[in-house]
Amino acid sequence: MMARPRAAGLGFLVTGSLLACAQPAKVKIDPAKVQLFDSGASKIVNVTVLDQKGRPMDKPKLKFSSSNPEVAEVDGAGKVMANSTGDAQVTVTAGKVSASVPVMVRIAASLKLDFRDKSQLVSGVQGPANSQVPLLVSGLDEMGKPADLSVATFASSDPKVAVLDQQGVLTILSNGTTDVSVSLGKTKATLRVPVTILVPMAIKLQSPSLTVKAGESSPIPYEVISDAGTTLSIVPLFTSSDPSVAKVDGNGLVTGLSRGSATVSIRAGDASNNVTVSVR
Repeated sequence: MMARPRAAGLGFLVTGSLLACAQPAKVKIDPAKVQLFDSGASKIVNVTVLDQKGRPMDKPKLKFSSSNPEVAEVDGAGKVMANSTGDAQVTVTAGKVSASVPVMVRIAASLKLDFRDKSQLVSGVQGPANSQVPLLVSGLDEMGKPADLSVATFASSDPKVAVLDQQGVLTILSNGTTDVSVSLGKTKATLRVPVTILVPMAIKLQSPSLTVKAGESSPIPYEVISDAGTTLSIVPLFTSSDPSVAKVDGNGLVTGLSRGSATVSIRAGDASNNVTVSVR
């Protein structure tokens, strides 16, 4: 009896007159999302086609298409190329099955990073360690519209001096100078930031005592003085020795609750002072 022939490397068996051919059952794309940040930037998507038994197929016929070629086009090898800012979907079809991957293109024509307080251009940033300073961050895309900075990268050349988060907020940590930057693709803006850490040395009060009526509130007038003799824009810690007589909130607002007296302690670092509160 003659052996039945097997077609080698073609993914099917010939049994008598019956042709059983492996068919594409699922398309898998890697990565699950494509992000491109420069005009002409490209990325190749890797495609795996599985047959009905979940086995990868060898050299399946693939068709690539883009939902928005003006934003991103794709060639026959799965190479996705950025054309303009926007969103698109690349679809890969194998036989009767297909899969899609979202493509996000964000192109910045210009970026800008600056101080909100223009006096900091001369003096740099000053304050206690861990103080947060918002910076001005802006940019335009290639069409002159505001750039999408949610996907921008923020960095500091010396994170021991200061760090910059995704919202453009600078946190100062130690004395020194660092270059902070925002970048989107190859477009980048840099700002040199000298940092001076100021230490609270004293808490200055307008008066050592405060009188309030029960049921009424009054703020405690104070200043936090630094080791450089400047006023620090920080909120110290307030505590009341007897919250049943007088309570104090996180901003130094005292509320009288019952007749009597209490001491409100104010602390910022190693600096401290007390206010005697009388409730009538």
